[in-house]
Amino acid sequence: MNANTTFAERANLLRRVGVRELDYIGALKISIVAPIAPTNTRNSYVKKILLESALCSYVEEDTEFEAQELRDQWGLFRIGTPFVWPLVDFSKNPMLVAVLDSGVSQHPDITLVPGGYDFIDEDDTPDDENGHGTRMAGVIGGSGGMVGVAPRTAIFPVRVLNKDGRGSTSSVTRGIAYAIEHGAQIINMSLAGKGYSQAMEEAVSLAIARGVIVVAAAGNASDTLPWYPAAYQGVIAVTATDKNDRVAGFSNTGSWISLAAPGVQIYTTGIESEYTQSTGTSPAAAFVSGATALLLQMTKDPYGIGDLLENTAKDIETNGWDSSAGWGRVDIAAAAEQYLNTSLRPDRRDRTRPQVFIMKPERNSVFAPGEKVIIETSSRDNVGIAAMELIVNNAVYAIDIEPPYIFVAEAPMRFRVRAYDATGNNKASSLRYLRVR
Repeated sequence: MNANTTFAERANLLRRVGVRELDYIGALKISIVAPIAPTNTRNSYVKKILLESALCSYVEEDTEFEAQELRDQWGLFRIGTPFVWPLVDFSKNPMLVAVLDSGVSQHPDITLVPGGYDFIDEDDTPDDENGHGTRMAGVIGGSGGMVGVAPRTAIFPVRVLNKDGRGSTSSVTRGIAYAIEHGAQIINMSLAGKGYSQAMEEAVSLAIARGVIVVAAAGNASDTLPWYPAAYQGVIAVTATDKNDRVAGFSNTGSWISLAAPGVQIYTTGIESEYTQSTGTSPAAAFVSGATALLLQMTKDPYGIGDLLENTAKDIETNGWDSSAGWGRVDIAAAAEQYLNTSLRPDRRDRTRPQVFIMKPERNSVFAPGEKVIIETSSRDNVGIAAMELIVNNAVYAIDIEPPYIFVAEAPMRFRVRAYDATGNNKASSLRYLRVR
């Protein structure tokens, strides 16, 4: 609306075209409007009448902005992660994953264990000045505003890359040795370089000999020559796949590739407690490290995990092994099914959406400004619930993968809850409001 327009003038104009003012942003002189009642009036007619008025300078329709919800974390459903979550008690003895990277920042969704080391600045504060390591940690074990493959996995940060994301053979080699010495069960190296190093290979061999699972990114150069540390013997070398289950064109390929995993537009944690996306063989390797952490919780046998993942991977290029996807795209549900000798996916063709319920608070409840409100939810589904997601003011606020599905949020706000089943079908509740006195 033009400057100095009064409320009465706006109301009279809007009433003429059958709309009402939902909100007025005084600082911007913008009216947010909606139809007074269901109508067949065309938006184009409303626009025409409003623009003919001297009170209105421009009109635009609402367009949709979509929050990065769990349904956008496509990789989790692609590899069957939700079928495995119910089999793991995340509160007991989480796996210790050393993330050799640019460091890991404090983030509410990441479980950082005390310790770690910075081999760039030579101190014991491996903070992330780049963001890459924090992104990988979220893919592996995030839990909160997003969900990693193995939620609440213990992340042991080892900084071997500088603020530009670059490191050296010596820093990585020292990082591997440090992770072994401090009890890491899995080492994730979402990094790659062309240079062979005997020292690094010896460090990798020592890790494997001591039962540490080593996972590394294949690299993003579309190269067929070996890149390290992925090409060292015994390392699980990972290429990236997209939403169509195709190996991404940037992935390095060759005789040293073990597996493929989701690695395009992967939603994850960012520095400064934010969220972001990551693309490359780096998040693909983190996916496999997360899958390894889940399976290791079940099997307790580090020496058989690699074979289990390779034997149950889904062929996406050719039957059997190939130089692009290795043994195929990782399928953690299939790996768990083989280990347990049971079926976890009763109907892979399931299209039934779950039911979702908000038990508390009751509708029309009123709260004090800033009051903490318990939101109690439940859901039903024919194959089982994988996760519940609280969406506050059109943004993801929290995700829970274990019942009871209870959230705490602050009034006032508008919210809805979305339920997901293990095959990815989802349904959201109607919009609810926490009003204040």
